[in-house]
Amino acid sequence: IAVSRSRFFGNSTINADGGDDEDGGAIHVSGEGHSSISSSLFRENSSDDSGGALYLDGCESAEISGSTFTDNEAGDSGGAVNNRCQDEYSVIEVTRNVFVGNLAYSYGGAMDNDASDGATANYRSNTFLRNTVLRDPLDGERPGEGGAVWVYSGRFSKNTFRSNRSEGCGGAVYVSTTDFNTLKSGHNKRSEEHTSELQSRVDI
Repeated sequence: IAVSRSRFFGNSTINADGGDDEDGGAIHVSGEGHSSISSSLFRENSSDDSGGALYLDGCESAEISGSTFTDNEAGDSGGAVNNRCQDEYSVIEVTRNVFVGNLAYSYGGAMDNDASDGATANYRSNTFLRNTVLRDPLDGERPGEGGAVWVYSGRFSKNTFRSNRSEGCGGAVYVSTTDFNTLKSGHNKRSEEHTSELQSRVDI
């Protein structure tokens, strides 16, 4: 799929039958291939499950660039974006985007990047502002990790994290493994946990 110069306002998925497939409030992509999202706006979209605006599942590669995600909400993970591209050779590039005021309950206030099994996630020159992840109100065991980003493994360069919030660990970023993680040349500042224990925190 290729999406460019598009706008998505107030779209939603609703859990009407108690199932668990209500992912991707605006867009749900499933299957192999390449996905490209560029120069687009996603505002006030919501999902009862994961990916308040965008849900990617099983893709070989994906690029999200030059887009803005504002006030999207997910009932589970990835307030704006949830990425499940988990093939060993999958690559996702997240470049020059703005994530503002997105909300999730469990993982990744703005983005949950559960790219495991050797997949690569690269974050470059993005801005994450006032994103929030809270504990799942229906399941106290789900901790609320990664105020802006929850990632299995990734590389971060020249990103700005400001005033993001987590009820659990990682006010800005929660990293689930130590494989191939780098944080460099960026402005990773003023991201706060809900408990205000640290001004900026990255868990590895």
